[in-house]
Amino acid sequence: MGNDPETAEATMEGLAFPSPPLREVGSEAAGRRSCLSFPANVRKIEAGKRVLRRREGGLGNGVKNPVGSEAVSGSFPRHSFLARNRRELIKDNLRADLIDLFFGLCYKDFSMLTDFLNSMRGLPHLGETLSLISALLWASSVILFRIGGKTVHALGMNLFKSGLSLVLLFLTLLVLGQPAWPALPAGHYLLLVASGIIGIAVSDTLFFLALNILGAELLAIVDCSYSPFVIGLSFLFIGERMNAGQSLGAVLIVLAVFLITLKKSDSLLSRQALLTGIGLGVLAMFSTAAGIVMIKPLLSQTSFLWASFIRMAGGTVALAAFLSLHPGRKAILEPLLRPKNLKILVPASLLGSYLSQVIWMGGMKYTQASIASALNQLNTIFIFILAAIFLKERITPLKLAAVTCAFAGVYLVSFPA
Repeated sequence: MGNDPETAEATMEGLAFPSPPLREVGSEAAGRRSCLSFPANVRKIEAGKRVLRRREGGLGNGVKNPVGSEAVSGSFPRHSFLARNRRELIKDNLRADLIDLFFGLCYKDFSMLTDFLNSMRGLPHLGETLSLISALLWASSVILFRIGGKTVHALGMNLFKSGLSLVLLFLTLLVLGQPAWPALPAGHYLLLVASGIIGIAVSDTLFFLALNILGAELLAIVDCSYSPFVIGLSFLFIGERMNAGQSLGAVLIVLAVFLITLKKSDSLLSRQALLTGIGLGVLAMFSTAAGIVMIKPLLSQTSFLWASFIRMAGGTVALAAFLSLHPGRKAILEPLLRPKNLKILVPASLLGSYLSQVIWMGGMKYTQASIASALNQLNTIFIFILAAIFLKERITPLKLAAVTCAFAGVYLVSFPA
């Protein structure tokens, strides 16, 4: 074959997928090319050259191949060695195309997506809707965290879900073109970081500890304290008020949660364990309420997505710093590397920490904190519904009465006369 450029080019076209032309990205990118198209094509060319060098090294041009088949001249050798090389070349091309596509999408004009998100602000009852969605997502994640908590320490689970959510929030800000560190007063940053330490590092760790001790059923009773804590703190510090209908709705939601948890637990706990779990759960709910009420006025002035990112960063850094000094850090972190645990923690973190937290912050931004907290309380109802569907638990008349009571409360809270 030799080193004839025309022959080499023809051979490479036969071996590799044709390299796509450098393409423009985005509606405003006239004359501008994707930053990854050129490197991706270079990878294809280099992969083709590697195969050509192997062929010129004695496996082509009329030279007998190692397995004793007849000489090959000008055609692609058919023995297993070059067949394997060709498969590797195809994989290289596919990887290059996928990388090119991914980063091309990341650099596209996301103005349509941004406009869509901005248009949602005008929807009626947006904050109430987001609070309901957040409750459903959190309920889904609680079932997964309950399974993961059997083999993973509460600190490890909290660090994993917070760290993963922090990375996803940062990527989301990049994709939407929002700055991660906007020029805002230092007080805004400090307040959000403090909220993350209290509401994520402390509160979620206490919540997982209580979940591991009490289980989902008993913790549901303790979880009822979240809404009263938010309503009380909002009344004391930010002057929010609820009318009679909204107050009745909040009471009905809390009543529904108590009704649905009247079923006796199947597991027996010692009195000390029961009191410890309840104490940890109450502290977790108070920390969650305090962490969100302290930044409620700030949410009306900033992007709740950016606020979620800074808040998550504060909680994650605090957890990492604490664990770095913890004497049992190796035993806490080691289970996070097991594939069996990752299969549970990854979807639980995506639902409960990334999606639920962002939507929860949006609910707090677009409605009163007291209303949002009452709607968030429906996560307990959703837990029992999901348990009936996926865990085949029996739906009793008491549970149906609780669901009816809860949604009556939702109506009163969300659509006051």
